Amino acid sequence: MKSEDPTKLITGLINFIRFAYSPEEKTKESKEGEKTIFFRKGGKSLCYIETKNGVYTVTVVIGASLNEKVQQADISLKAKDIFKKAKQFHDGKWLFFEIKTNRDIDDVKSLLAIKRPLRKK
Repeated sequence: MKSEDPTKLITGLINFIRFAYSPEEKTKESKEGEKTIFFRKGGKSLCYIETKNGVYTVTVVIGASLNEKVQQADISLKAKDIFKKAKQFHDGKWLFFEIKTNRDIDDVKSLLAIKRPLRKK
């Protein structure tokens, strides 16, 4: 299996989010060079993308009301396992995806579509 460039994958995801959702966006950068992009839509969290030591992690919070939709979603076994193992907090399950492959990106896009349907053109 060929290696995929995580930087290209995450850049593609950021462009997709910007185009598909037109979200509010806020970026924070630490003194250590860690960078987090917060995406919000309609006053609610869409996802967070964190860069730390060259590793990209996407965090998607799924509210309890969406649990059944996620369980039935066309996502990878890895994503279903992340969902199953995530602790249920008052605001939902926090799912953390270390981005390494296109499949990781597809899973994040699927979860975002469950949270917030894609805007109509």
